[in-house]
Amino acid sequence: MVMQASSASDPSELTFSSAYAPCDIGLAEQRRLRNWKVPTMPLEQLLRGRRVDLLKIDVDSIEGALLHTVVGMVRRDETRVQSILIELGDDALGFAHCENGTSVASSALTAYYCKRYASSRPSAHGPRFGDADDLWQMQHELNYR
Repeated sequence: MVMQASSASDPSELTFSSAYAPCDIGLAEQRRLRNWKVPTMPLEQLLRGRRVDLLKIDVDSIEGALLHTVVGMVRRDETRVQSILIELGDDALGFAHCENGTSVASSALTAYYCKRYASSRPSAHGPRFGDADDLWQMQHELNYR
């Protein structure tokens, strides 16, 4: 997947020029469009003040960073989330991490989120740009099972 942010600080859209196409499904459309824009919204804006029954996080790169954001919001009572389904186990990115706001991973999406979350990341080597302590806090302090 190749993408670039419209603005480095907080883009309102991302531009993509390729995407995952299992069994070539959608490949002809990708070739026809060449580039397409996708609107974005910060997770905080999406969740703030809402009660969510099920939050599924599976973006194949920065689930840990998004979970860290959600845990912080739940702790501060900015949102209520009944159930969270998240993929943290596959290690397709290896131990990709940020150093001084720069990704050492090759993925453009990973590099973008590295810049986005570099200042707020709790740990350089947490699961998918997150913090392993979030999982403990969810179970032992926030009563998730």
